[in-house]
Amino acid sequence: MDNSFREIIHSLLAWRNINVRTLVVTIFGDLIVPHGGNIWIGSLIKLVQSFEINERLLRTTVFRLTEENWLSAYRIGRKSYYQLTEEGRDRFQEGEERIYFTSEEQWNSNWIIIFLHELQAGKKELFRKQLSWVGFTRMGKNLLFYPGNNTRIVHHLASNCGVLDKVLVINGQAEDFTSFKVLRQLVKSHWDLAPLAEYYQNFLKVYRPVWHFLENADRLDPEACLLIRILLINDYRWIVLNDPHLPLDLLPVDWPRSTARKLCSNIYKKVAEPAEARISSIFETANGPVPEASESYFKRFGELR
Repeated sequence: MDNSFREIIHSLLAWRNINVRTLVVTIFGDLIVPHGGNIWIGSLIKLVQSFEINERLLRTTVFRLTEENWLSAYRIGRKSYYQLTEEGRDRFQEGEERIYFTSEEQWNSNWIIIFLHELQAGKKELFRKQLSWVGFTRMGKNLLFYPGNNTRIVHHLASNCGVLDKVLVINGQAEDFTSFKVLRQLVKSHWDLAPLAEYYQNFLKVYRPVWHFLENADRLDPEACLLIRILLINDYRWIVLNDPHLPLDLLPVDWPRSTARKLCSNIYKKVAEPAEARISSIFETANGPVPEASESYFKRFGELR
């Protein structure tokens, strides 16, 4: 890797401290699942050394993820291989749609309101936490709400939490005469969006120079492109999973979500081919060299081919 690419990588690493656990989950979801789903621990160790993560810390992190049922391990001879568990795949897939495939849709003035009055404290807190991850916020002690109409995810979460027969869910539209000024004020007072907006702006500030560097580079270094792809998705994933994804109609006119998504998409597409070449050269699976990426991989961000 030449010095210009090293400087780009160092600038991304300096932006914020890497959470090793989060990085490993990103690597499994973004790289390993599309390529057969399993990896030799030696390949993983070699990869993360580029992020200044030593073998001991990596092994400790992988062990903890196994204990938490994110990963499962098996041995063939003296080699250990890891893959996402079924539960781990489900967890990543919940975010995958929002990371790679979400597009802005016209809001139809629909709101989902959920009453939690009949739930015991433990179940209530569990369900409330699950709902907060998909954008719901409180309006009072026993009521949550969200501007959208995806009751499918509510049904899924209620079923998983064992509260399907104990909650009241109302799905309906605001009347046409309702002022958007009132609706925007409602959003402003119940969702704390200032930290998220700042993070979006920082993401744009950090990754715009990366795009311009890649666009003007004479040659795209495969090793550097793979590292850029990992850091890009690791950072973008954090934003997306913390974004309640409220309708644009209810957000400030300069809300940066669409701009950040376009920048992420452009960089991901730019580094995709050389990054895939690097994956093929360094990853080893239980079945030998990594297979070609799955069809679903090539559908990320619209189309990669």
